[in-house]
Amino acid sequence: MNYDCRIRFITDYIQAQYSDKAKQETIEQTSQGIQDVDNTDMRLMLYEDKKGIYIPTIQLQKCLENAARSTKWKKTKSNWLKWSIAYLAVSPSKIYLEKKEPDYCLTSYPKRRDGSRVKIIHPVFNSGLEIEFKIIISDPEEQYTDRDIKALVDKAGSMFGIGGRRSDKFGRFGVVKLEKIY
Repeated sequence: MNYDCRIRFITDYIQAQYSDKAKQETIEQTSQGIQDVDNTDMRLMLYEDKKGIYIPTIQLQKCLENAARSTKWKKTKSNWLKWSIAYLAVSPSKIYLEKKEPDYCLTSYPKRRDGSRVKIIHPVFNSGLEIEFKIIISDPEEQYTDRDIKALVDKAGSMFGIGGRRSDKFGRFGVVKLEKIY
């Protein structure tokens, strides 16, 4: 069973790709103390390729798995985690935002284990942004209902979210559309 899903961010979405280049920049900044960096360093944290800025699908996959971990089957005491890992997938692998630039940048100074602080500039996209993707379920027994899937996606968006700084409530979303397709 497949579902077309459209979500809308209800809080700002932060990208935090931690590439090898970004790691090297962090190491260099730490060794030299906090340094001023310009907004081009924000691009180190941006998921971007030749087609444009995108959200990696793995973020949604892991978000749904987190929601599945905290969702219990009605008839048993076990949670949905093993089921979601085995049968649930999100497609395509990259969800393009059709934007050339983030809406703004957020600067933070996280503390490292050694006590030094590093300046990091995150690209941020405003709440209200909508994206579409497919949820593919390959469970041969179909031991779920459409209502169960909607509840799972709702919980994923309201409790967990995607992107950077989720503990600060960034990346939360709500379901705009969830439609079964054959």
